[in-house]
Amino acid sequence: MGPLFCQNWSVTTGVRQGGVLSPVLFAVHVNDIITRVEGSGYGCEIAGKCVGILMYADDLLLISATCNGLCRLIEICEQEMAWLDMQFNARKSCMVRCEPRYNKECADILLNGVPLIRGKTFKYLGILFEVGRKLKVSLAAKRMKFFRAFNYIYGCVGATASHMVLCHLLKRSACQSYSTG
Repeated sequence: MGPLFCQNWSVTTGVRQGGVLSPVLFAVHVNDIITRVEGSGYGCEIAGKCVGILMYADDLLLISATCNGLCRLIEICEQEMAWLDMQFNARKSCMVRCEPRYNKECADILLNGVPLIRGKTFKYLGILFEVGRKLKVSLAAKRMKFFRAFNYIYGCVGATASHMVLCHLLKRSACQSYSTG
């Protein structure tokens, strides 16, 4: 019996968001991006290791000591994504500089042919970062969310609840606001 062929068919949707296999399948697909970026040498040296990429699920952060190095990292990522028939969304991306010359102009950094927006802040994994001469973590929004939850709980139970009950309720609700964003 010779080779058997079926009719061609196209895949019109990806894996289900929140599905059990979704993270595993996504990781298999994007692993080459991480490998190529780490092997490129265009990252920043952190604790004696060249780090050019941080990735959690589909949140990607490229790190380079120079604008030229960042362009090379983006090119590597674009090549890998093209091979997967995927593209990054330039509208959801930005470029920041964190150094003494952070506010000096440099050439446009392109992603899929679109100049990246230059930002003074960016959010990664629910944490807001502020850039300037140094990188700063901004917890103001998290702090406000905590106090909002505390005030709501205290307004509901007030002085009628014991300190233990208040602490337990805060632990359950308000402290989750720090971990879930």
